[in-house]
Amino acid sequence: IPVHLFNGIWGMISTGLFASPRLLESTYGINKYPGLFYTFGNGSINGTLLVAQVIGTLFIFAWILFTMLPFFIWLNYMNWFRAERLEEMIGLDISYHGTSITDDKNPATVKKEYFEAFKRSRAKKDDNGQHQLTLEPVNENSSTADSSSRNGSRKGEHSRLAS
Repeated sequence: IPVHLFNGIWGMISTGLFASPRLLESTYGINKYPGLFYTFGNGSINGTLLVAQVIGTLFIFAWILFTMLPFFIWLNYMNWFRAERLEEMIGLDISYHGTSITDDKNPATVKKEYFEAFKRSRAKKDDNGQHQLTLEPVNENSSTADSSSRNGSRKGEHSRLAS
């Protein structure tokens, strides 16, 4: 849900509806064009500020469209726009950082076949010359302090970065 989009549009439109003449006077030194609802109280209808706010909103929308659309197209072309489906299934913390951030009381619930498929897909990408993280299971009995702190993993983790 594009929360910032809708709230930004509402902020622009609500200014055109509810702008107080007293606050316009104290802020800008002029109160010629108050919000639409304040003009109803004076017995007239003046939607100048509302129209200006709508035009401003449309201009901002067009500006964002023309500046960001090429960037999003480039991100999509480079496959950087979204994480791969398998990466989402095993968790982005494992796929990007090589370790899970879950604690010992709440272990990660990644199915083993998903994790194995992810490791195979990483191996294929490595054959294409792309540098990727390599993952290996953590030995529950090893408690090397420098390895755990360097990789950000704790005892009981499901995977860690391979050295």
